[in-house]
Amino acid sequence: GTMSTQSGYGCFGVSSVQGPRSSLWRKPMAGGRTAVLAINGAALPHLITINVSDVLSPDVSPVEDAQTEANAVDIWTGTSMGKVTHVSRVVPPHGNIFITLE
Repeated sequence: GTMSTQSGYGCFGVSSVQGPRSSLWRKPMAGGRTAVLAINGAALPHLITINVSDVLSPDVSPVEDAQTEANAVDIWTGTSMGKVTHVSRVVPPHGNIFITLE
């Protein structure tokens, strides 16, 4: 299932593809940035993809009006990933991806 909040932040995606649920969280931040945390709840590695349009324009219709690119920064390393449309990684068991999008 998918959960979302009226305020535009919180848990907005849940996957049970592999073992325990993995979840995707977002929170607006100062300066127009959005923090995104994807957690692998499984005991196995799991490929997680964060799509910019899903995070920044979840309720936009028509789809052509959605924001599809953003500058991404890895929170843990401080590394800029440049302008991206998505971030995909194989996340270790109980690991996470933690980024900001702007």
